[in-house]
Amino acid sequence: MTDRQSVTLDVTPLAAKTLKALRDEGIRYLVHEGGTRSSKTQSIAQALLVDAVRRRVEVDVCRESMPVLRRSAMKDTISWMREMGVYSEEAHHKTHDILQLPSGSMLRFYGADSDEKLQGPE
Repeated sequence: MTDRQSVTLDVTPLAAKTLKALRDEGIRYLVHEGGTRSSKTQSIAQALLVDAVRRRVEVDVCRESMPVLRRSAMKDTISWMREMGVYSEEAHHKTHDILQLPSGSMLRFYGADSDEKLQGPE
């Protein structure tokens, strides 16, 4: 994918607002409200993915455990990446649960089932 090539993804209305907020340097916090199944998590994930396709960023995605994460957020992210045409089997480091994008962005997935996993290497 070149810098001039465009990609598309049908995103939720909340994802579009979240993406706009990510681009606005004046916004420091963004609160998503809503009940169960209101698209909060999906919208945030879609916005972060679109942002990662556009510019080089590192995104850490965690959930209570890796099995739950693989069946939910990682599965959805890979599906969206395929829809956008940016998924590559070679750029999917399954041993370390890392997805790399043509932009140079990295999406790292890890379970948060222990305190050690929540603390970064630095």
